Amino acid sequence: MKKHLLIIFLISITTILSAQEQKKYYLGGHLSYGKSSYSSSRLEYLSEKNYKSKDYFSIAFDYAYRTSKVSEFCIGLTATLYRLNFMSTRYMSGYSNSSNYDDSFGIFSVPICIKYHFGKYLYAKGGISLNYHPYKGYTWGLGGLAGLGAEYTLKSGISLSISPQVQLNMLGLATNNTSSSFDEKLTQIGVNIGIGYRF
Repeated sequence: MKKHLLIIFLISITTILSAQEQKKYYLGGHLSYGKSSYSSSRLEYLSEKNYKSKDYFSIAFDYAYRTSKVSEFCIGLTATLYRLNFMSTRYMSGYSNSSNYDDSFGIFSVPICIKYHFGKYLYAKGGISLNYHPYKGYTWGLGGLAGLGAEYTLKSGISLSISPQVQLNMLGLATNNTSSSFDEKLTQIGVNIGIGYRF
């Protein structure tokens, strides 16, 4: 009887371990919402542009590959829409003229990051983002991201997560055959809510 119990126990442990080992892959997506702000170290000749902080919304598709028990490599595709308040001031012949209106800015990103799991449900992540934003005279840019989060995976493989995250995007300028620069930045601080499947 003890032999049979031992065999059943070993088979159960092997099945559990093998099931855990097979769940190396993750496919899913997340929605994100938060505050955004714009900063610039560039001053245009006879014109000052000033963006005020508003908010952003993004939708993303994610893929992850578990490289060890506690870490995984992640890559994705993200579309983000920033809502900003734009003030433009023009200085001409001793007087200035200002106009104020709402504006928006879109970025398509490929985030590449490492996620480190600790505790039972918690993780930290950090990485870079390759950005494409063909609006208002911009083309390519770079970003950096970092966040802490919690993830819970059901027995079925369905995974739910929530993660406060900060991201800094440096906007590249490449118009009229000029070289790229990164003196304009968009910062976002918000929360990601994700759902995916581990297999």
